[in-house]
Amino acid sequence: MTAEVPDAPQEPRLLSNSEMKEKVDQFLSGRRWNIERRNKPVKIAKRFHFPTYDDAIDFTNVVAEIAKKENHHPAILTEAQLVTVQTWTDHGISVSQEGGRKRANGITLRDVRLASLVENAFVEQFVANGRYSEPRMRPPYEQPFEEME
Repeated sequence: MTAEVPDAPQEPRLLSNSEMKEKVDQFLSGRRWNIERRNKPVKIAKRFHFPTYDDAIDFTNVVAEIAKKENHHPAILTEAQLVTVQTWTDHGISVSQEGGRKRANGITLRDVRLASLVENAFVEQFVANGRYSEPRMRPPYEQPFEEME
């Protein structure tokens, strides 16, 4: 089942923390997209697992095409059979309680829209055709890595 896609916003207004959670829950609920707050700027991100490197590269190209059409470009990292997509807006508009406006980085409705479009492409073109892998939990290492000399 595909995700609902929000309309493109008129301007890239940054979402408040509560709006961010609301919009991610509304449009991406249960789809393993996360709000990453560890490093600035805040991002929406997901890791996609594939059975082959070729599938991962195909998906990377699908994401790139969506980004071109939307004129909104995420960070895409392809590692073997894993593709990580992170999206945020570099030149969002932050509106203060007093009505002041300034440029800032963060999450806008454009990011939620892009994530929804990427999710739909993943479901329609990869999940529907068995071209994905369920994420696996890796067993913890029993011994720490030895330092290289």
